[in-house]
Amino acid sequence: MVDSICHLSHGQLGLQSVIELLACLGNDVRLPSSRITELLAPLDKRMGESLTLLTRAR
Repeated sequence: MVDSICHLSHGQLGLQSVIELLACLGNDVRLPSSRITELLAPLDKRMGESLTLLTRAR
């Protein structure tokens, strides 16, 4: 359980870093960073919700 929480937490931090980086990079003609951010946001939200549920399951 502890390993799962740590793994999920690190994954979420990495995903948030990518989202922040994309926001700083601006838009690319082929695939705007704002679109990539939109695509990753639901995953970030799900990871956050999962982490919250796991921390309550102790």
